[in-house]
Amino acid sequence: MTTRRVLGALSIAVLASGCMTLAPPYPASTANATSAAALGAPVALGTFKHAPGREADLKALRARAQMFASPVNDSYADYVAGAVRADLAAGGKLDAGSPRVLSGVLERNEVSADSLLKNSATVTVTFRLDDARSKRFEKSMTSTEEWESAYLGSIAIPRAIQHYVATVQKLIGQLFSDPDFIAATKP
Repeated sequence: MTTRRVLGALSIAVLASGCMTLAPPYPASTANATSAAALGAPVALGTFKHAPGREADLKALRARAQMFASPVNDSYADYVAGAVRADLAAGGKLDAGSPRVLSGVLERNEVSADSLLKNSATVTVTFRLDDARSKRFEKSMTSTEEWESAYLGSIAIPRAIQHYVATVQKLIGQLFSDPDFIAATKP
């Protein structure tokens, strides 16, 4: 292979890979903590995982050429679990010894910063609450957030990842305010 071809292949590989950085850590939500405080009994946190066969698709977020890896074990399933943990703990409803165990399967995890008009983020998780005897709750929930875009990547990319975090907060808020979930947490 000639030097020109090698340099060309390397240039394409560098451009195609984009830059990889960590997504920001999840900040506990005051609204979600308030909703968590109103739940019945405290819950333990079980395993959160990626949908089978979708691990590669759900591993990183892309906003234009910028790739965002999860700051939690390089896993967005663990990122969502950490977010749920933070909001439950802030609401006083996290108890590792609880017989009620909340787990989840991350099914969709997307953010877009490509449009010059509007962009969006979508997160879908199937949440499940079990106790020692039975399944108490299982439901797939989706949260979507849309926002005005910007022409400049230096504005559009940070805006996209901020809205992704807001989308995760919104999803957890949906879970904590869901009447079926609230009923499942009651003793």
